[in-house]
Amino acid sequence: MEKFEKKNLIELKKLTLDELSKYYRDLRKYNYDNNLEKYKTPEIRYKINDLVQLLLKIDKILSKREVHLLDDKRSYNNNSRIYTSSHVGRYDIETNYEIIHEPVKMVVGDPGYNYLTLEGLFWQLFGTIFVDTGYQVADIRKKIKNNESITSEEQELYDSYKTDRHMCLEYCKNYLKNKDNIIIYPEGAWNTTDKITTKFFTGAASMAIDTDSELVPIGMVRDNKSYTAMIGENINVHGATSKDAKDVTRELQEKVNELVWKIIATRPLTKRSTLGTNEELNKENIESIMSESDDEYTLDVIEKSRYEDTDSPEYVKKTLERIRN
Repeated sequence: MEKFEKKNLIELKKLTLDELSKYYRDLRKYNYDNNLEKYKTPEIRYKINDLVQLLLKIDKILSKREVHLLDDKRSYNNNSRIYTSSHVGRYDIETNYEIIHEPVKMVVGDPGYNYLTLEGLFWQLFGTIFVDTGYQVADIRKKIKNNESITSEEQELYDSYKTDRHMCLEYCKNYLKNKDNIIIYPEGAWNTTDKITTKFFTGAASMAIDTDSELVPIGMVRDNKSYTAMIGENINVHGATSKDAKDVTRELQEKVNELVWKIIATRPLTKRSTLGTNEELNKENIESIMSESDDEYTLDVIEKSRYEDTDSPEYVKKTLERIRN
């Protein structure tokens, strides 16, 4: 078995953010290569779920949040469930845990210094699969895509993030095969646009197809500290193949969008003249969302973490500007 030198808390606190992230990527790879992950949630995790829910309620009071579940149409059967939620802000993680209510494995991207915080420990109490998404190597990825040369150090760094994403996918699939449930955010980053949702990654659909799990769409709307959600009907992908992943993803996004629209439709009507311009509304929304972010999670990080939708007007505009320049 390959040796890995584990560090204590004091040593970890001395690391820079990049060093800390690399340490945990290396630790995950060590555990993965040596089959140290058990892929089954211990029974104690189910037994303490009531305690977790109590902690969530306390956290909700302290953070002055409101949570409203308007509808829940999911069904329970022998299939594992992949909960797929719109990504609306800082507290949608805690909100989803509360409304889902049953134990789930949460996929958390780029935890950063949260590895060492109480919040990070809280996530691990829930049951968490950490992954570095690779926004840090977005520039390297662009060079590779454009057939530009990169250094050996850049290639090694790029491969490290690629491997971590692959391991995350395999971890998720193994948990699902062992009848655990997963929660994931297919948008990849907070939605700071004026769209209902941004384009979904195909990972959730691929996991569901490979493990014969069911997708459960969750639509969520955020108004400052108030989070309102609807849980939709399960999407059964039995019989689908990997070739169907994009179609399943498209259906999933349509279901999530529909739930979000239903939530919006419950809101009281407001005169258009009192709302301001679209630009003003979008700026206000972004400022509200980012007010709860830390210094690491910036708009630039969010932009690099999204799916690169080559069909979007924004992408076409950027491409044309790049060509002209």
